[in-house]
Amino acid sequence: MVDPHKIYLWIDRYPDFAFYMIIVVNIIIQLFLGVDLYFVVFVLALMFCNFMIVLATNLLMKNLLRVSRPAAYYKVHGDGSRIFRGSFPSLHAHFAFAMATTFVAALYIYEGCRLLTPRMLVAIPMIYSMAFIVAVSRYSIGVHRLQDVLGGMLFGVAFSLPLTLYIYGSFDDLPLVLQAFFGLFFLFLVFLLSHYERRHVSA
Repeated sequence: MVDPHKIYLWIDRYPDFAFYMIIVVNIIIQLFLGVDLYFVVFVLALMFCNFMIVLATNLLMKNLLRVSRPAAYYKVHGDGSRIFRGSFPSLHAHFAFAMATTFVAALYIYEGCRLLTPRMLVAIPMIYSMAFIVAVSRYSIGVHRLQDVLGGMLFGVAFSLPLTLYIYGSFDDLPLVLQAFFGLFFLFLVFLLSHYERRHVSA
């Protein structure tokens, strides 16, 4: 029997892999649902834009609010990373739900602004389940309080939904090669951010 706590600790140590899994599930869902490969690349480009907004707003809130971490955080991470030291909102939860919402909002437009379609009914629970696992892991291992995780989930949806709906048309007009560049750069930034955490946060 797999111990969920060990999975949550692993997500904490290798958040990039967890996020890549969300992206892979995202792509598999899209291809399984019969969307074209162009749409897959397009969604990754949208995620790049939302990633930058999430990172900027999350770090701003952390450093303005300066909410202390739970005691368990310091047992796992020592003094932690300076720029990620603030507890509210959880960056992992914020990012995971932002990516899930970007995908759902883009698919909603792709489906002709219809919510209750077969693709939407399959995609929404699957992609949000993956995001939920990442978010819950932060509370379960004690590195965030419940309100930090809920705040990250809320901000992930609240920021990404209107932004995706707003920029969808602009990104759709971009050349495919530029969309592919943004998508690959997004994947690289996910790795870079996680690598920074591993280097600057003690195990």
